[in-house]
Amino acid sequence: MHTSSLPKRIVKLIRQTGAAMVCVYCEEQLNDKNVSRDHLIPQCRGGNRIKQKLNVVLACRKCNSIKGNLVSVRELAHVRAHYGFQRKKYAERRRMILERAEQLIHERGLDVYITPIYTPTGQLSLSLA
Repeated sequence: MHTSSLPKRIVKLIRQTGAAMVCVYCEEQLNDKNVSRDHLIPQCRGGNRIKQKLNVVLACRKCNSIKGNLVSVRELAHVRAHYGFQRKKYAERRRMILERAEQLIHERGLDVYITPIYTPTGQLSLSLA
């Protein structure tokens, strides 16, 4: 695949990190139609304070969408308990994606940047520990 068909920010990420054109979560081959950048720690959760080179990975659009703004499997349980939902169709895939995200966050030393999600009833416990 030629990088000229990819968005500039994807090409920049590939050049900065040497990332392969494979989704870090499901290992699907990426192309200009399904490629996206995923912030391991979403910008709304403190990821905007981290160098893009450390925080951004290549993911397929589907995995990126399923992951949402969560950063750990533990969070998923809290969110389910609070909001009382779970899309059964993607439950196993979401768990797999979040396990991989936790691993990457820990490997890159990004744990300290995570800010919690606040709900109307109080703060959810969202640490990786």
